[in-house]
Amino acid sequence: MNEIIQKMRKDGYPYKIKGNGGYTAVLYDMQPLFDGDYMAIYRYPRGECYHDLLEIQEHFRNCLSVYKKFGGNDMFMIMFLLGLIGLGTGAVRFFSCWIAESVKGDRFSDHRTMVWKNVWIHFGVTFVCFYLAFHI
Repeated sequence: MNEIIQKMRKDGYPYKIKGNGGYTAVLYDMQPLFDGDYMAIYRYPRGECYHDLLEIQEHFRNCLSVYKKFGGNDMFMIMFLLGLIGLGTGAVRFFSCWIAESVKGDRFSDHRTMVWKNVWIHFGVTFVCFYLAFHI
């Protein structure tokens, strides 16, 4: 990279951007303006385009606000649904073990101990999913 591009990177211009219809552009040069100000020249596959730093920052700010608006809710919904699925399947396992113990009277075999351990691990994972859903 030449010195001009390094100076522009230090000023906050990103090296690669995606713009003008989704095309990827690379920082190419600078266009001097009045009073020592300048704009970046980005090279797209079909030509060059000028972009101001404020324009790029505004675009990133908009993208970040969209991510915060929908991205956080998506993660909440995923973790919450995993928690609900875990709660439902854990409840089915719990009641099936409880009914089997009541009917058969087998409370102390190694198999029953392992099954109950799996039920409680299942509820623990469910709790972790709910915790993460509300704290992410």
